Amino acid sequence: MTDRTGHRRKLLGMKDHLLGLVDSIVRMEHTPFPFLCAASMIDNLVNITGYRNNYSGFVRKFFPEEYKEFTYKNKKTDLPEQMEYVLRNGLVHNFSLVPRRTPRIMAKCLTTGCGYTALVFPSDVADKGGPPHCPMGHGPMTVGTTPSIGRARSILITHRSEREGPHLRHITRLPDGKKADAALFVLEDFCYDLAGVIRAIFDEAEADRGIQDKLSSYPIAQWLGTLSDARSTQSRASTYRGIARLARRPTPANIRTLLRVAAATGRRLAVEFVPLDKK
Repeated sequence: MTDRTGHRRKLLGMKDHLLGLVDSIVRMEHTPFPFLCAASMIDNLVNITGYRNNYSGFVRKFFPEEYKEFTYKNKKTDLPEQMEYVLRNGLVHNFSLVPRRTPRIMAKCLTTGCGYTALVFPSDVADKGGPPHCPMGHGPMTVGTTPSIGRARSILITHRSEREGPHLRHITRLPDGKKADAALFVLEDFCYDLAGVIRAIFDEAEADRGIQDKLSSYPIAQWLGTLSDARSTQSRASTYRGIARLARRPTPANIRTLLRVAAATGRRLAVEFVPLDKK
């Protein structure tokens, strides 16, 4: 198998894993938590595609046209920016759908070939007596103010079972009678679009080495097994051989030993023990 073939299989495995997580999000209990998980996944995808400082640009490129064309009552088409301030800065970072109002300072290193950027609060600059220094050793960075453009209630969330859709419906009045100017996000449809984003990114990743490298730098969270599975292959193989010997002679003493081993070494061993016990 060539390196290219092996790498393509690895990418496909990552893509399938992410799509499986999206499916799990859809089936979660109807609370804000599924949206929190989906928003966190988007934040990871923003990083691995090189859009860390351009969240709205990521949304405009990878999400369906309806997201960048959505028009609020105030005539603004800034849903991608509202997603950053409400879903990322609000929900992911503060577990709140209310966007932060405190302006941030964008600090950037102007050294040729560096371009490092960071977002800090004005109080951080005041406490340190000046702008932050580039971590690459290039000295103080230039700063400017980036006010928060997030608007309260610019995004509302629901589930399809509530029958309040369709997805991206323009909401102009809340249940309590108050006026609103919001985009309605329906979880199931939002996740369908997120799955499409994942497919598009991994299609690009096959030819983009930068995305491939970042996939390694920002590995996707996944279940790797119980702690007992961290034992060496030799130790694990030795244990399994012992289990096989005991299972071939299902005496009461051997069964008791097998049950103790299964209980002490974790769920995976217990699962593998079951068919041996039935033979």
